[in-house]
Amino acid sequence: MEQIRPGPMAGRTVLVTGCTGGTGGIGRATALGLAAMGARLAITGRDRGRAESAARMRPFMKAPAQGAATSVHLASAPDLEQVTGCYFASSKPRKSARRSYDEAAAARLWQVSASLAGLTAPATT
Repeated sequence: MEQIRPGPMAGRTVLVTGCTGGTGGIGRATALGLAAMGARLAITGRDRGRAESAARMRPFMKAPAQGAATSVHLASAPDLEQVTGCYFASSKPRKSARRSYDEAAAARLWQVSASLAGLTAPATT
């Protein structure tokens, strides 16, 4: 894997999820890249053994149960049933980074992602 200058993701926690989560393929490569930049990772996967193995890739990653704790809390807390459109970290509402509210950047990200996945992306407004 290409060496990435450490630091730009230091202090940030990232959930790596998808078809294989962070245990294989693109998800694992993404997890390794983010970890190399200093991110703390919460990873998901279909196979517990592979998820635990992936969690040991870097000593500062969360264990699978720790990584899933916020998602489980959000899915099961009755007082959050009507809450939507919020960002949570460690089971608490947090304000996400200012750039996460950039709608033009989000639209560009969707277009690039759809293109890379071979999808025809409808125009977003």
